[in-house]
Amino acid sequence: MSFSPPSTKRPSVSPNVFLCVSSFNDRARDFYERAGYELIGELRDYFVRGHSELLFRKSRGPWNDFDANARSSEDDGQIIPAN
Repeated sequence: MSFSPPSTKRPSVSPNVFLCVSSFNDRARDFYERAGYELIGELRDYFVRGHSELLFRKSRGPWNDFDANARSSEDDGQIIPAN
């Protein structure tokens, strides 16, 4: 079984991808850090008492610079619909 992290190569509605990883899940944390996600926060005792959910973010840049209709070098040839 293989698993891929959420990709920023899909048609975008946001320059950011956020996800949570349980503090006791070291393999997932390592996986997402290697994929370029940055730890930005912690939710203590959110699901399991004594453990945290770690909030990660991967970004293409700030909202002010983001254009959902623009293509980037990361796009894989998919047509991005204009809203």
